[in-house]
Amino acid sequence: MKYIFTFCLLIPSILFAQATLEDFEENRNISYGFKHGEFDPGLVAAVVQPYSNPYTSGANPSEYCGLYTKNPNPNDSIDVIVFNPYANFEDISDYVDGTKQITLDVWSSTPSTTVQITFENSNMAEPDNFPVGRHSVFEATTTVSSAWETLTFSLIALPDSLVPDAGLDQGVLVFNPSVLEYASFYYDNLVGPSNDCIDASPMQNVYDDFECQRNLDYTFTHGALSLIPNPDQSGVNTSSRVGQYVRSDWSASDVVYFDFDAPIVFDANEVISIKIWSQYSKDVKLALQDEDGVDGFSVDQTISLPGNSQWQEFEFNFGSSIPSNVDIVKGVLLFAPGETGAPYTFYYDDLQKKETTSVSEYQSLNLKISNNKLFLGEFEGLKNVKVYDFAGRLLSEQSTSENELIINNSGLLLIHVIDENGNSSSIKYYQNL
Repeated sequence: MKYIFTFCLLIPSILFAQATLEDFEENRNISYGFKHGEFDPGLVAAVVQPYSNPYTSGANPSEYCGLYTKNPNPNDSIDVIVFNPYANFEDISDYVDGTKQITLDVWSSTPSTTVQITFENSNMAEPDNFPVGRHSVFEATTTVSSAWETLTFSLIALPDSLVPDAGLDQGVLVFNPSVLEYASFYYDNLVGPSNDCIDASPMQNVYDDFECQRNLDYTFTHGALSLIPNPDQSGVNTSSRVGQYVRSDWSASDVVYFDFDAPIVFDANEVISIKIWSQYSKDVKLALQDEDGVDGFSVDQTISLPGNSQWQEFEFNFGSSIPSNVDIVKGVLLFAPGETGAPYTFYYDDLQKKETTSVSEYQSLNLKISNNKLFLGEFEGLKNVKVYDFAGRLLSEQSTSENELIINNSGLLLIHVIDENGNSSSIKYYQNL
């Protein structure tokens, strides 16, 4: 027999810096990195899609919630949902001593459904090394059936005393631990530890930086997209978290499909940029679409990855290819389009709209370069120097107050310089190191 449990999160007032981590509506402050069982409509690009609340009465009248169905596979007796904040959780010592409390709205078809939430350090916790990395375990049990109920969690264990109260970056949600069952649960309004991203102001031109700016909604992928620690904090991308995309090995039209939070409007000198790390020399295509998607207006651009295992910034320049009367509200990323047979892994970050790196942006000041030394004598104060290749990829960026700078890139280069007073210029240069 299939049991249905729905869990949806209310939006309570924030007390003691508590925050709504997930309500499947406006407050979507966690991503989902791993799960057994199934979310409906599915685990999509680390963001679970909202499900229409079938019981909008009692403790949870909100329109949307989450629907989770357990997997009765005997090899998966601990059926889990792993979630991560976009910045580390606040110090949770107040939750341990009971000053603050974790709450969750749950709808269950049977009473006495046990729900556990564990907070972890993801760098220490592995699937098979319990209790290492597990800071604290909280538990609550439903008391009613076929009705929404707000659960308040109590601490039941501190598995690893070596994990500090601050710096935790992962949570694990479990329904009826160790029970093999084909059962579904509705949940909503997860309230718990806050983090630095909760109150961050949206930057509408930054679509996804996998940290505080998550201003698009992923709706479909063939492969698996997850939020992970940056595996290579160097070069043009030193941010702490990025997106990892593991391409499917069966679909030649493997896609990452998403909706923008607001329609895109391009100025003449604006492009969409993205940072990508790849060991594979493959193409990446970005398509922009109107509300009708593939059945309506669609335009695309393709860039080529060098496969050099370094972070590089790439630009998609749609120029005047989008009519003024078309609202761009959807996007599609295709990694290695047209290929099958290998589950390539790509990392990307900082998908955003920005001003183009065209030479015409820069007013004229003389730049001189000899051998691999750039001379900056006409510029004043702090100088920012960006080096691009002629495919528009940002190869390096550095700031200096000196009058000379060593350029360590090779090939046909485009070098842009701007100083603290707004003086700027560019130079083309071929360098063979």
